[in-house]
Amino acid sequence: MQLHMGEGKSSVIIPILCVSLADREKLVRVIVPMPLSKEMLNYLARLSGLINRKIFYLPFSRTTRITVDSLRQIR
Repeated sequence: MQLHMGEGKSSVIIPILCVSLADREKLVRVIVPMPLSKEMLNYLARLSGLINRKIFYLPFSRTTRITVDSLRQIR
């Protein structure tokens, strides 16, 4: 089955998968293209209120320079 644009991949399927995969022992990481990041953050932020879980937003790209100090700060 193929889902085309506007058929609920971001707004329905991803949040359902996050809820079903996340528990107290597993972290779910959602990786999306930059143009979709704000929309996805809004969907997941609404979901976090329903399930009482925190959402952490960490923008990252290939041009991001990683140092030991930045890794400590992220951790």
